[in-house]
Amino acid sequence: MDILTNKLSLDEFNEDFSEELCKKFAEEYYTPGKAVVFRQAFKNKFDNKKWDWEGMNAYFKAIKPNFHMRDIKDKTDYRLGKIVHNYVPMPADFIERYYYPSSPDYDKRHQYYVTVMNKGLIDQDDENNSLFEDLKNVMITDNIVRGPALWLGPKGHYEFNHSDAADNLIFMVTGKKRVRLFSNEHDNCLYYNLNQGYAIQSPVDLDDQESINAHPKIKDAPYYDIILDEGDMIYIPAFWAHQITSLTDSVSANYFMSFDQSKDEYWQRLTNERNFESFARHLFVNLIGCGFKRRVTELLEKLDDNEELPESVGKRNIVSAQELVKKYGSGKAVIDDQYAFDQELIKYHVIGAYRKTTPPLQGESITKDINRIIDHWKNSKELSDAYS
Repeated sequence: MDILTNKLSLDEFNEDFSEELCKKFAEEYYTPGKAVVFRQAFKNKFDNKKWDWEGMNAYFKAIKPNFHMRDIKDKTDYRLGKIVHNYVPMPADFIERYYYPSSPDYDKRHQYYVTVMNKGLIDQDDENNSLFEDLKNVMITDNIVRGPALWLGPKGHYEFNHSDAADNLIFMVTGKKRVRLFSNEHDNCLYYNLNQGYAIQSPVDLDDQESINAHPKIKDAPYYDIILDEGDMIYIPAFWAHQITSLTDSVSANYFMSFDQSKDEYWQRLTNERNFESFARHLFVNLIGCGFKRRVTELLEKLDDNEELPESVGKRNIVSAQELVKKYGSGKAVIDDQYAFDQELIKYHVIGAYRKTTPPLQGESITKDINRIIDHWKNSKELSDAYS
């Protein structure tokens, strides 16, 4: 029985994916930012023998891709979006160790959610890379913002309700997943955590009555509830919240994409009236809530004192700090001008996050909107309270 009752019906297509259907999708769903499901659109695109556990096991041992496990030690806090998962290297024998019922650690597999993310694999010419050859058959645009990623989810895994700052296509390869979707028109009903980590997370457990009662506005938010089966694809617009549950052991793939033909078109999509509030929130959490600004500030101070920079803080942060000192003359000059500091951090983050768009975003075309975003979040009670 559903705890939430304000459920809507989502548009569906029941046909093979074609150029004509792709055009219809781009015009009627991608452009206005409307979610849609494609049933069995790619039912013949995957070789089942490659994607069962035996095939996956052979693949991981042969290709050794860039793969990690989300190590979920505290499942309660993870469900509520209070903690961020830890990425740990995934052993090549992971499937043998965790996914066969006869495996010694079979009962521990719920602690891990596996992601394989490496766009280079798609272009890699390797006889063992046939698994990712299948993914080429379901990529409906060459304009990839991020991904693709492969996800191995054990039955019962609950991926907390969260939103991403890019348009998302998810394909079910094997198994079943349940997707609950909330349009970003109803962000104010989701009680987003603003200082918990990189993702924009909601602390509402959609399967728990007490959690919903503690967050009563969630009852007012219309939502979509979809079961994805093998061969199905769902389009989740940028900034739409989605909570995904594995109903069976499952394998799925996704990538973040764009149909826009220029960087200006894509930037306008992120900052249009429909998305502006959500995008400001994403930038705020990514830069302030997860400590990016604090870490860069510490690096700026070390640069002024000619101290050695620890590699543990990350190359991205070091490069950002070095470029700022080069532009402003000193770390102190950057820190003292908070408005300019915020502007530079956002610009650096945005260009980095969307560097794969074709063509990539550049700073000159986005400065005006970045200033508008800074002004907005500092005048927003929700954002400024956390900012201070």
